[in-house]
Amino acid sequence: MEIYQPDWSKRGADIFQEIEKWRRSRILNTIENLRALKDDLDNRDIFDHGLFRSIRSIVGPQVEWAEKVGVSQATIGNYERSRTYPNSQIRRQISDAIHHFILREQERLGQTSNISGLNVDVAEANKDLGESALSAALTDFKFDSKSQQVIAVPFSKDVEPSTIAEMEQDRKDLTESLEDQAKSICESLSKTNIGSAARLAETIEKYRRECEKTRPNPRKLYRLGTIIGRASLKEDIIALLPDYDRIEIDGFVSDHQELMRLYYREALLKVQEIDDLTVSNKFELPASHDFLSIADKIDQAVDKDGNKIFDPEISIILRDIGNEIADLEGEEILAESEIKRETIKKRKSHAVKTGAILIGRFLIFSSLFIIVDPGVAVNTAGSIASILGLAETASPGLIQKYYEKMREALPFLPRFPFNK
Repeated sequence: MEIYQPDWSKRGADIFQEIEKWRRSRILNTIENLRALKDDLDNRDIFDHGLFRSIRSIVGPQVEWAEKVGVSQATIGNYERSRTYPNSQIRRQISDAIHHFILREQERLGQTSNISGLNVDVAEANKDLGESALSAALTDFKFDSKSQQVIAVPFSKDVEPSTIAEMEQDRKDLTESLEDQAKSICESLSKTNIGSAARLAETIEKYRRECEKTRPNPRKLYRLGTIIGRASLKEDIIALLPDYDRIEIDGFVSDHQELMRLYYREALLKVQEIDDLTVSNKFELPASHDFLSIADKIDQAVDKDGNKIFDPEISIILRDIGNEIADLEGEEILAESEIKRETIKKRKSHAVKTGAILIGRFLIFSSLFIIVDPGVAVNTAGSIASILGLAETASPGLIQKYYEKMREALPFLPRFPFNK
């Protein structure tokens, strides 16, 4: 049977009816193919490699099929690639495994997808997203059809096709200049073998190595540049540096900020707007482990074949933020004066805001993405839905729970646009 093709132009409740028809149609198609495969095995004693390969990944991962059939995962892979042919005993075991999967798919058919309970107008949600605090996110997301992964990209609203060519040369020139400056600063700081200066030099060296790459990652440069800018203002570091080093670092930070304006224009304006927004004192500020836990959850997200569905760079960005917060948490404990403690708290608050906005954009992007992008692979869409806890599961996902916790301390963050 043909799989029902939803009308993706519909909105509100109508789009969820379309998705439910699509979901049921896919399950019915899967059951039909499983029965055809079983019929070939039971009545004609034929094993169709091609049909098995096309249906296996939809139903379950190789390791699950291997367990049900009673063979190794590698053997299942060999059957799919027509490298080996199952003997008569194994063919009967495959037939029994298919029966198990048919029953499971029939059970799924009888369930109503939880996605029908979501309360969102896609067009309205996209509009709200563009006008909300989440526009301050320096990282946007898109689905890469080649890798079948969600990847991190610079914030899309800051990239205008008409100006990309002009901006590219400016970025290249600035990046090369920053690489040279970083090398010079590191050579100078290496003569000052004191902890704070050594840590600053280490961060600047990371920045230099990123600039060396053919396509430097702007999000990494932003994070490293932010750390360098803040560190250069710390009293203990200022006291260590001669005047010419301070002047050179000031120039480096100024050029870094100019480079960031070339990558992120609108987003940086939004960042400045939210810098003055207050954090609620009623709730504890999210801690470093909150961000690291979300990074772990994103890393664990795989499709039915065990392939990662989010590019590792997304979790790297979050871990970078989480580690910065962890360093600040340590500094806050050791702070000798209340004034210094308050300064550290402000820096920590800024890092928390950055991370929370990134997570909010990630959540809302992923949620809308699984609904409105008809080109996404079925396995990947289902995995994203599962990891977020939005479709076909009863409870909210871990990432959503963390985001709601962050909203308690950061009430200016927009509400996640779905019912709990």
